[in-house]
Amino acid sequence: MDRGLTSVCLWEVFSLDYKFSWCSKALNQMELSSINRAISAGCNIAVVLVAIFAKESQMRVLSLLVAGFLISSSAAYAGPLTLSNFTGGWDAGSVDADAGAAPTVDVTNQGGSSVDTIEWGTGVDNSGLQSGYTFDLVDGSFDPIMDDPFVLGDFTHINNTITAATAGFTGVDYDLAFNTNGAPPNVDNTLSFTHLETLNAGPCPEGVVPCPDIVTVTVVDLTTMFITVGTDVYLFEILGFSEDGVTFTDKFVSAEGGTNSAQLWARVSLSENEVPEVPEPASLILLGSGLVLVARQVQVRRRNRKG
Repeated sequence: MDRGLTSVCLWEVFSLDYKFSWCSKALNQMELSSINRAISAGCNIAVVLVAIFAKESQMRVLSLLVAGFLISSSAAYAGPLTLSNFTGGWDAGSVDADAGAAPTVDVTNQGGSSVDTIEWGTGVDNSGLQSGYTFDLVDGSFDPIMDDPFVLGDFTHINNTITAATAGFTGVDYDLAFNTNGAPPNVDNTLSFTHLETLNAGPCPEGVVPCPDIVTVTVVDLTTMFITVGTDVYLFEILGFSEDGVTFTDKFVSAEGGTNSAQLWARVSLSENEVPEVPEPASLILLGSGLVLVARQVQVRRRNRKG
């Protein structure tokens, strides 16, 4: 288990006060059925033990330490999802072009989530202006709200008029990566941008003259879109381009002769796919059972004293 996840687990243990009340409600009686109900209700096994020991004030510190050991030792820990450290860049080796075309392509990738640029072609009338893409990834870290779209980054198409001889660019891949819960595993995705460089004289596919260019985004490998955190599996989806965060499309129509932008949106949701649970080591099972027995003994002794 990596140090980052262990830190998250230990942090959860020492912020469990708010869980004691509702977990302990299922544990008013030290019965196996009550413990099972608590676990079924969503209490982590360590949280259940903490709730039991919380009734014995003298053992509260010990219970926290034991819970910390149990949680940090369990590979099947499932916690909240935090996305961070977004990085990316245009893949110069993935550039596609029409047969016989040899557009001049320049790639400038910045570190982290800074703006990444790819340019191609030669401007008409010796203007020196190239066409190109820029992509500015989201900064910082955040906890995505399940099923709610969020802005992955700002995409811009610089649609300058370039010579027909250098207009053979048809697409490029963008390599996207980010971390989950502040540490690896690192999630890697490849977004494919397909480019239709239209002839301005027409006929125009969108019925507008001069013809706008069309950019289409797809995900190269859908299997890379699943994120596993403990026993939880999340689906990371690229929804497409949108101006309002409501209507999404994989196609961006970019007017000729201008700099046109749209936001690229994504979404995270709980997946129906499940990760097989990792069996707890026998030592942890024995330790947990022993702690429950100790808790019962303590409770029985206190009842006898009161009697």
